[in-house]
Amino acid sequence: MTGGTVAPEAGAVADSGNHRVGAQAIGVNLDDKNKNGKDIGGEVTLALPYLLGEDQDPKRVTVRETGEDGSENKGESAFDAEAGIVTASASGDSGSFVLSYAPFPYKDVPRDSYFYDAVDWADRMGITTGTGPDTFSPYASCTRARS
Repeated sequence: MTGGTVAPEAGAVADSGNHRVGAQAIGVNLDDKNKNGKDIGGEVTLALPYLLGEDQDPKRVTVRETGEDGSENKGESAFDAEAGIVTASASGDSGSFVLSYAPFPYKDVPRDSYFYDAVDWADRMGITTGTGPDTFSPYASCTRARS
């Protein structure tokens, strides 16, 4: 797909996942077929407005895509705090995009700890969910089953 305008349909979404809050859904249909019905592939970049809260970390603004089959893809997104715009790329036929802010959930990981950034990254990438909804247990032994 080259060029064109995407007119998103916005709507409120209930919190989903472990600790996602402040979500807004954006529905987009992408037509990547030519007039003969041949799939020509393509990608579109979405630019979505977001006003960062005073205590919010710009790294924790995310866009997730849900395909027609229900699969979820975090995808690559970037937030420009100065412009107040989140950009994300999408491809395929259609999808629902959820723009959200996910605050750092673990109350037992101090911001000044040497491992805070690593835990923050692992949480944002979906690599860890901690040992509970708001605990990471950084000093607990890690069993083979939990690793």
